[in-house]
Amino acid sequence: MTINGLVDELVVFLEKVVKEYDLNTNVEGLTKAPKVAAGFLGEKQKRIQSGDPLPDFPYILVRFLTSEINKKQKTGKVRILAGTYSEDTKEGWRYVANVLTRVEMKLLNRPSFGAFTLDTDQPIKTTLPEEQPFPEWVGWIEVSFLMPRIQIEDAKLRGGQFDDEFWNGFSS
Repeated sequence: MTINGLVDELVVFLEKVVKEYDLNTNVEGLTKAPKVAAGFLGEKQKRIQSGDPLPDFPYILVRFLTSEINKKQKTGKVRILAGTYSEDTKEGWRYVANVLTRVEMKLLNRPSFGAFTLDTDQPIKTTLPEEQPFPEWVGWIEVSFLMPRIQIEDAKLRGGQFDDEFWNGFSS
């Protein structure tokens, strides 16, 4: 199982989490649930030309950040970005905060996604930057997952693990 598999599992999960949301867009009178996508929204001009009339905001993006393998486990870190739209300069930030809070709660309620498990030894970090692209509001969650380790057949394997000589080649 790869980091792509984790990102795809999270996209499917998050689509269900936010499908009932009805958030503002920059089109007067139009509300919609956040679009959920892996990586990036895509080039705006190409989406318009293809007949996609819906605005970018609100959205949720799932992006791979890092993966790490050590003697004991493999972990992958993803960033879940959220963007909302509000012309309210005083309270607009609350919309993106609500989306992120709901995502965080749902992740904690369901810590397994296929072969991937929420790494409860690592913090779930939520960020709402002070500088915002008003009237658009953005924030993100960074979260780590335990991932299946690749099994390699090699003479240096002992009991399913690489020996110390192998790991000494890596810096901490």
